[in-house]
Amino acid sequence: MLVVKRKLPSKILVIEALLRRGILDAEQRKLLDELRWRAERGFEGERRADTFLADLQLSEPHLMLQGFESVNQHGFTHQMDTIIVTGRFILLLEVKNISGIITYDMKTNQLIRTWNNERLALTDPFAQLDRHAAFIEQIMWKLGLELPIIHAVIFTSASSILEDMPEQFHIFKLPGLRLKLREWFKAYPIQINESMLDLIQQELLNRHEPHKWQHPFGRVMIRRGALCACDKVMQYRQGKFTCSCGLKSSEALRQGLHDYRLLVSEWITNRELRQFFHINSADAANKILKRADFYCEGSTSARRYLIPEDVWRKF
Repeated sequence: MLVVKRKLPSKILVIEALLRRGILDAEQRKLLDELRWRAERGFEGERRADTFLADLQLSEPHLMLQGFESVNQHGFTHQMDTIIVTGRFILLLEVKNISGIITYDMKTNQLIRTWNNERLALTDPFAQLDRHAAFIEQIMWKLGLELPIIHAVIFTSASSILEDMPEQFHIFKLPGLRLKLREWFKAYPIQINESMLDLIQQELLNRHEPHKWQHPFGRVMIRRGALCACDKVMQYRQGKFTCSCGLKSSEALRQGLHDYRLLVSEWITNRELRQFFHINSADAANKILKRADFYCEGSTSARRYLIPEDVWRKF
């Protein structure tokens, strides 16, 4: 059963908002373009793995969590691509969407990619998976349960070639996951029942806490206003945003609120709405907020409104 569904990473959303509104120099834009490309490639690989796993149709009761994020007792973040919890074992998957020849150096604990005659050292995915496994083990211990924890690195790119991989590590191309799962289901006996699975599900859902990606530039000046498709700032007149090019749009308001949530704050007041969108009237801003029907806190004079993730669906 899918209990946490993968969402578009906040890294991609924040980068897109920054590229729209950030007052950046050429080097900053170049870095953001490269970071976005890498994040999109990673997300593409993760979605490919999601589709493959959905097609497997596991017959036994299980939990699947995609893009699980949590924080340990020391305040450090754990971001896991995929978790599969069965009555026999827990499987942690690290998904890689990388082309080229991939090798693993046991002496230096490095994953090495060779592409166009260039060698690039990548972070050790097994050290990361070991850290995640220890975190999941602590959660299971708290629940008074015990299950074997398996971790594997899977490559989703058809053009990746795996060479000289150590036998003691589970590292293989995505199609090999079908055979590996079959082997693991045969090798491990059932140790917990469905009610215990429910207990694990509730604990993991309580701990799932997605975090917003922080860009590397510190404070960045951003453009205010509702932005037209022609990239000009629109003016608010008679209940609508209008551009000098003649376009009228409510989409620009939703886009602006979406960007504000990512780059400024998930909370906004009447005054902040007016300042950001260049709206002169407090009554006009109040009408927008009432129509949006956002959750709000505070008295009339100090009321603040929570911009939801799905602001695109509002008003």
